[in-house]
Amino acid sequence: MLRKSLIKNNFGSKIKALALGSGFTLLALVFCFGALELFSYLELQKGEIRNFPLWNSQIKDQKDLAYQWGSLVPLPSLPTIKSHHSPIDCRQNSLKDLEEGRTPEALVYAPDTFIFGSSHGKIYRQLKPNLKDVPSEFKVGNHYLFKTSYATDEFGRRKTFQSSLPKKMNLLLLGGSFVFGEGVGDGEHLGSQLALKMPNDHVYNYGIPGTGLAASYALVNDREFSQELAPLEGVALYFFMDFDVLRFLPTFSMGKMTYMKDHTFLEVKSNEDIEAYAADQFPYAQKLFFYRQLGKTSFAQYFNFDFPQASNTDLQKMAWTLKAMKIKLAEKAKIKRFIVVNFPNQNTAFFSVLRKYLEEEGIEYFDFSNWNLEQYLDEPFIPCNGHPKAQTYKLISNSIASKLKEAP
Repeated sequence: MLRKSLIKNNFGSKIKALALGSGFTLLALVFCFGALELFSYLELQKGEIRNFPLWNSQIKDQKDLAYQWGSLVPLPSLPTIKSHHSPIDCRQNSLKDLEEGRTPEALVYAPDTFIFGSSHGKIYRQLKPNLKDVPSEFKVGNHYLFKTSYATDEFGRRKTFQSSLPKKMNLLLLGGSFVFGEGVGDGEHLGSQLALKMPNDHVYNYGIPGTGLAASYALVNDREFSQELAPLEGVALYFFMDFDVLRFLPTFSMGKMTYMKDHTFLEVKSNEDIEAYAADQFPYAQKLFFYRQLGKTSFAQYFNFDFPQASNTDLQKMAWTLKAMKIKLAEKAKIKRFIVVNFPNQNTAFFSVLRKYLEEEGIEYFDFSNWNLEQYLDEPFIPCNGHPKAQTYKLISNSIASKLKEAP
């Protein structure tokens, strides 16, 4: 009896000691994080920002493709950018405004522009059909970086100016806001520029702002192209961006963005086994909520860390997804050539690995990795926004049109 009592007392003492130790450890962690949060906040007030080397590392080797910022340096760390009118300081935007993709005075996309959510039966962000002259503007301080409008056709595609000549082929453009043409008019985006260069092709702009490969896959899987396209054979172009990889995972830097609540997620096991999910479905809604809450901390903003790092396996899954798109488009839209286009001025690290997997899957690609648009244009991208200007789309469409005329 006495022995049982001693054992009980000894066990109780250990539990108390463990609880006390855990309490002190938790208190120490809270204190350390609080001190780090205060330090980060004070540094941010000075306009400082750091890249944390543990997360923002360089490529280690072909077996371990690590994420690196490259051309994706966050806007708050950009210096003053000179425009043709006067210097513009991008840092006039608060971190919160930049994460939301807008300034207090500007509205890039009207709130009622999109349809999304499993409750609507859509697992990808979709532009509403028949939008007409929707205002779109971006302003930093007193400077308008762009002030334009956009419209969509009866299927929610960006309005594209076409020639009246007879058509011989369909040309489908797939991708995100670079394909859609954020910041330029209906006659200036990539689709309209290609239609001008290829007047005998019927060009369809399926670009969806704020999305990546997952949404394009979901779109291809969902749409009834026989009802949306002219009854012709065609070519499809998917425009690859380096931040496609970040959205595909998604990494913390992308997941904390508020527009990711309208994102699409893929579970990829092979090119024949892919499932798409809406961001408001479990567990993705909870994951994005955690990212957004962590993203609000001064610590995350100051050290600018990112996780998880992209691996070769992630790039292979993207290649499988592209292969599945190629197969589905051939069946549903009479697509005879499916081509991945690496947009110029991107971080070449991702595509250098993806290219190997594209070749293994038999996917054609146009690689503009060696392009430096600043060699041809004084200001190829919209300052503080990063999207191509009309002159940039014109230059790129010339090269794409020339390549498409070459034999595959």
